[in-house]
Amino acid sequence: MFLSGCAAVRAMESVKPLRRGSNRHKVPRERQNAIALPFIPLPFGVKIEVSWTTGSGVAVCIHFVTKNAATAITNADLVALTDAADTWRLGLRILQPATVAIAGIRATDWSSDTGGTSFQSPSVTVAGSDLQPALPQNVAMCVTHKTAKRGRSYRGRTYIPGLAEDVVATGDLLLAAKKTAALVAYSSFDLELLAAGFTRVVASFHTLGAARVIGVGTPVTVSSIDQYSDSQRRRLAGRGA
Repeated sequence: MFLSGCAAVRAMESVKPLRRGSNRHKVPRERQNAIALPFIPLPFGVKIEVSWTTGSGVAVCIHFVTKNAATAITNADLVALTDAADTWRLGLRILQPATVAIAGIRATDWSSDTGGTSFQSPSVTVAGSDLQPALPQNVAMCVTHKTAKRGRSYRGRTYIPGLAEDVVATGDLLLAAKKTAALVAYSSFDLELLAAGFTRVVASFHTLGAARVIGVGTPVTVSSIDQYSDSQRRRLAGRGA
């Protein structure tokens, strides 16, 4: 599946570049992807994964949220969060053609490596509602999420997948009405989260190139979309893992 760090998203932390002459590039991609990484908890946090089928592939958006009350995550919390994410997903249908369909929504307690999970597979209004054909799978609408703090650990991005042709107006400019629809979907999502007792956060699991022992979740203060379409090459057919 093709992952995009999402809204209450994973922070845009830096990755140290490879040195010239490094042998790491000789390790097959599938072996690099198979390397097990230690679990990093997010206190009172939940990871929400929203998956779509997009013709020849699957696209996934990830949200991180934290509970407003310092109490244990319950199964009822997880169910409420899948419902909240479905509200967000429904608000994005106007951007997506009928060939893009929701595959499922999963909420996982990220406060512990033994945390529970809840999965929802919507059975109604599963496909996009835009009547235009789909753009190439790598084309995305980039949503930037900012917090009250500065630095790479405190801002993130979501790449909304499965866009229809009329989302891009001229050249690579996004149609204003479609941008507005996406931002309205986030506003509705935030209201649903608030009702469930949660807040959308940027989740940081690394700092200065090293893994944190405990993740840091910083509340999102504003989400915005610039005027241009964006791209995630890993969503092209035959890429990703």
